[in-house]
Amino acid sequence: MAAAPSSSSAKAPYLVVDMGGGSIKYGGEQDLAPQEMANVTARVNKSMQYLIGNQVADFQNGSALNFIRPFEKGYITNVA
Repeated sequence: MAAAPSSSSAKAPYLVVDMGGGSIKYGGEQDLAPQEMANVTARVNKSMQYLIGNQVADFQNGSALNFIRPFEKGYITNVA
């Protein structure tokens, strides 16, 4: 039978997340500055491919995307 790990010796790191309307800021408790990414999901037309966050900005043909944002004009539209 294995011994249970001591709670005082192992501390899990914390992840801090700020989900804003236009961007998501995230970082670990030890980070000096948070990372930031767009709070958007997009589906490529006539495809089952989905893009999230910064993948949307890297996509070449932006007119082929259907955007899904959690907020539109200050109102919650999609909580998924």
